Amino acid sequence: MRLWLKWSALGISLAVLVAAAVLGALWLRAEEVTSVVVTEAEATAEEPTTELTTEEPATEEPTTEESTTAAPQRPSTKAEIVAYFNESANRVKAERPGYAWKDRVLIDRSAIQCSNRMLDALAPRVLRVVSPIAKFGQWQPQKPVAKGTDHKGFPVENQNWASKLEPGFVKSAICIESGGEYQINIILADEDVPTLPENPTILRTGKVMNAWDAELLEDAKMAEPFVSITNFGTNYRDCRITCAIDKTTGDLKEITYTISCILEIDVKQFGKAHASVPFTREENYIIES
Repeated sequence: MRLWLKWSALGISLAVLVAAAVLGALWLRAEEVTSVVVTEAEATAEEPTTELTTEEPATEEPTTEESTTAAPQRPSTKAEIVAYFNESANRVKAERPGYAWKDRVLIDRSAIQCSNRMLDALAPRVLRVVSPIAKFGQWQPQKPVAKGTDHKGFPVENQNWASKLEPGFVKSAICIESGGEYQINIILADEDVPTLPENPTILRTGKVMNAWDAELLEDAKMAEPFVSITNFGTNYRDCRITCAIDKTTGDLKEITYTISCILEIDVKQFGKAHASVPFTREENYIIES
């Protein structure tokens, strides 16, 4: 798996100690992270289910036809917007146009919750050790990908497709026309994942963006053997996609993925303890013309 997260102190609570293990593991996977960009979105009346999906993803190849996505008129319904977005995103994997990208991460220290006061008291020591590691909130440019080369790093990572999003996975979707572009904003339905899966693409969230997998738990255990991490879950909340698509060609021009979740971490240290850590990662991609 591509190394894709950088860690720092989680805050001034036990969660910092617990998350030190987790953050240490993600430091090994790492670049940088996010703050949520709030944009307008239209709510829908029917809320989708929040149950964990279990079906394995299909392996069909994305379409390789050129310039077939252009919409005769602006997509307006949720289903139309999702279908239009899927086709444009999947063409990036199929046609390999090249792209530049950057990422950043944000942890809300004030919102960290921890159940164990004894471990909470150790937080300042841990904070002094790990806080210099990451530059939270700062965009970190990554190595660009050239035209015609392997695009497996483009979300969804290590797949031959970029999106298998379905209308039922979406909380809201809006498409507006701006000059020669369609600007799309999609907010995903919330999804609770009690235990990290081996294959994150079985998740609704994992069918359109890079979701967490079970490897993270193993990395965390190796990074911080002092803390016995017994379980690692993620509750995805208001994950978001914002993108610009050329309305004439249907080519994806720029896209930002905002992966927002609450990390639910169980540990066995000085008794059992639990930490809830709000965590947001943002990835921005500019596609070559």
